[in-house]
Amino acid sequence: MELLGILKESPALKTLFEDCMAGRSGFTADHFDAQVRKWIGLSSSTALRWITYRGLGGEVDGVMALGMSDEACKAFLMYACGERAVRELLLRLPRDHWVELKYVAEWMRNGITELIDVQEENKEDETVYKVTGRRRGRRSVIEHMVDGSKDGVLAEVRSLLRETSCRTRRYFAIEGDLLCLRAVEDGLAIHWLLYTPELKSDPLGHQLYEQACLQEVPRACLSGGLMAKLTTTRPVPRVIAVVETGVRSLTHFQLGSRSVLLIAENIANPDNLGMILRTADAAGAEGVMVVGEGSDPFHKNCIRAARGAIGRLPLLYCDNLRTALHAFVAKGTQVIGATGSAQETLWQLDFRPPLLLLVGNEQNGLTKEVLEVCTHQVRIPMVAGQDSLNVGVAAGILLYEIQRRLYAGCSRRDMRVNSIVK
Repeated sequence: MELLGILKESPALKTLFEDCMAGRSGFTADHFDAQVRKWIGLSSSTALRWITYRGLGGEVDGVMALGMSDEACKAFLMYACGERAVRELLLRLPRDHWVELKYVAEWMRNGITELIDVQEENKEDETVYKVTGRRRGRRSVIEHMVDGSKDGVLAEVRSLLRETSCRTRRYFAIEGDLLCLRAVEDGLAIHWLLYTPELKSDPLGHQLYEQACLQEVPRACLSGGLMAKLTTTRPVPRVIAVVETGVRSLTHFQLGSRSVLLIAENIANPDNLGMILRTADAAGAEGVMVVGEGSDPFHKNCIRAARGAIGRLPLLYCDNLRTALHAFVAKGTQVIGATGSAQETLWQLDFRPPLLLLVGNEQNGLTKEVLEVCTHQVRIPMVAGQDSLNVGVAAGILLYEIQRRLYAGCSRRDMRVNSIVK
């Protein structure tokens, strides 16, 4: 869809662009394509694509212009209502391609550096910033044939997956045809796609292989026996994708005016943590922060249960949860702890985003120290016979109720917060 069609669909967004660009020479919404071409240095013969990210209710939550020249991929991140919109748009940039990206709000930078290895950056004027660098992930038109257990590709893969010392950047393995296909189609930063010859024997595996070739994802073919040495999963998967992702400190994360950030404390079961991440992804959460001993979002069971959420959904950490929550409370942010002992039920609490929603350990719930900081505590009402729900189910009920209230109580979004208007 061209930008004019997007603006006709979203009058609030059209007004935002017109107000923001009113001081720029020659700007009119009807000629916006030509103006953007000029700003990002595209010739009239180069195709300009308008990429949108839509929220849970179908509204436009982010807009990016994208053009491919001989020298680089040139893009203009023009509007994003929050961190998730930034990430979703940037995942559309081609892997391992040189990128010149302009963007319109300083808070976007942290999300940009997670997906672009920035080599140069500057501020062009009062409203536009620019970074230059390579989109993370790799490209290769050459297919590698693994010739033994000492093959260099296998040594590299083992090294990447063992590296856990860097807190803000991790490599992890996605196993199985469907999840690997999603990783390819979602634009995740894949470094290697390892597969056995059997992969191409059925339609789904063939589709994955064709997509990987089309997007120039680096591929390596190996025997089932060598694949079995890379994973403890049985039966041995036919394909594994090695993916890079970022994990950001909560202090460097921007909450939008309608953001819901989910915090999972001390979740012991990786399958439950994966369910939480999957649900948060589906329900439009801005991101998920995982805290506590034994809570590892990169455990293979968690990755499998998350069904593609890891790598797409922003993941966060903090050094001291109680201190971090105090900082949000001081700013007037709602901090809501889910607990069976709460007086207020889900139906009674007045949710006022931006907010933080916390769920706790399967057996013990949220810790006392965390509950003491929460501005509100909430419980899910249940009839007699049950006194608790699976933590993933509980997170889903709460997240969807919050989103239902948001969409029911607001006919249109406040487009001016966290966007190109200062």
